Amino acid sequence: MKVINNNIVTSTQNDSEVIVMGKELGFNKTGGDIIPQAKIDKIFALNTSASVDRFKLLLKDVPMQELQASDEIISYAKLSLGKRLSDSIYVALTDHIHFAIQRLKKGMDFGNALSWEVKHFYNHEYLIGKE
Repeated sequence: MKVINNNIVTSTQNDSEVIVMGKELGFNKTGGDIIPQAKIDKIFALNTSASVDRFKLLLKDVPMQELQASDEIISYAKLSLGKRLSDSIYVALTDHIHFAIQRLKKGMDFGNALSWEVKHFYNHEYLIGKE
């Protein structure tokens, strides 16, 4: 449907809008072009159009490394927890990582007021985050 950058495009799958990621997937492409299956690395099928819109806005500002880091963390979490996670985690975690990196670059360091609770009540998730 639309090229976001060289590696990310929006498309449709089963009458729903999806975000598709792959190396040079959007290079020299326009709306209506066919996406070669072999170039697709990841398809993000978010639950609502609001989630898709928020993710598209986020992708314009976020470097590819941050998106890939989010994807690796989520893949590890799914494996470690042994369950499926909502695709909306991609939006939330990518946004969180991007904002944390921006704060770090500006020398802003904020503590987490809930760190004790997270560590003790969500220990498995906390350990995944540390990893």
